[in-house]
This record gives sequence, structure tokens and C-alpha cells, in this order.
Amino acid sequence: MKTYLITWKPEAGLFTEDEFNALKKTLRQNRFVDDDWRMRAAGVKKGERVVLFRQGKQTGLCGFGTILDDCVKQKKATRRYTVRLTNMRDSIDAPFLEKKELTGAGIKKQSLEMQSSSNGAISKEEVAVIERLCQERLGHSLDELCTQYCVR
Repeated sequence: MKTYLITWKPEAGLFTEDEFNALKKTLRQNRFVDDDWRMRAAGVKKGERVVLFRQGKQTGLCGFGTILDDCVKQKKATRRYTVRLTNMRDSIDAPFLEKKELTGAGIKKQSLEMQSSSNGAISKEEVAVIERLCQERLGHSLDELCTQYCVR
């Protein structure tokens, strides 16, 4: 199973902090939230995992979920996929895993700083790093975090 890194940068203005925080409120009520995300990656399949990374002033891993369907809409090299997020941190919360912690454990800095969301699946080595950190810090596997509401 592939895992994709999707990014959010509120300072870019495409998706505000208020809009993002509204997603978190819906997630708390429903135990998940569905939303369309732009990705450059092709061949993304239903059920594959996503990790959401916040860029900008406050950085870190702030969400986990899965792809709900095949490409919803395509415009040039950018595709839209419906993503079901099952665990999120809003802009008020500290991220699940901070950028410094991720890069210190072996995630490439350039992976976290790409300008467009998910050019392709992240490497198996990077997935293993995220899996280990999730187990150690959050007490849940990456699969659990991506498929069920388990971290409040």
C-alpha cells in the first residue's frame, strides 16, 4: 500500500486556518471528515494512505487519512482526490509530529518542503520512519491513524 504526503500552507491563502479548523470540528463530531485535496501524483488508488503536513510558520504532521475514490477532477498536472481524514490537529493544536522530529528521524527535508501536494508516494524507508514515530509517540500504527479516529 502506498502512502502520500499532502501539504497545507495557510500562508499561501488557498485554504485558511478557519476553514481547516472547521474540518477539525466536523471530524470531532463525526469521527472523520471528507474533503477534496489537490495532488500531482498519478495512479493514486482508493484506500491508499495520506499523511497531512502543515507548511509555513508552524510546521508538522497534522493529519492522517485515506483516499476515498479515484481522481475526482483533473486540471493539467493537478488532480483532486477525496480524502477521508480520521485524525487531525487544527491550527491551535501542536502537530502530531514536528518537522524537526521528522527530519531528525530520516524524512528528507525536501519531501516536507515541496511546493505542491504529493508529487508521488513517499519512499518505503520514509513510511517506516513515520510508522515507528507513530508507534512510539502516539501509541498507534500508521494504518490505525489513517483509518480510524483514535487520537483525541
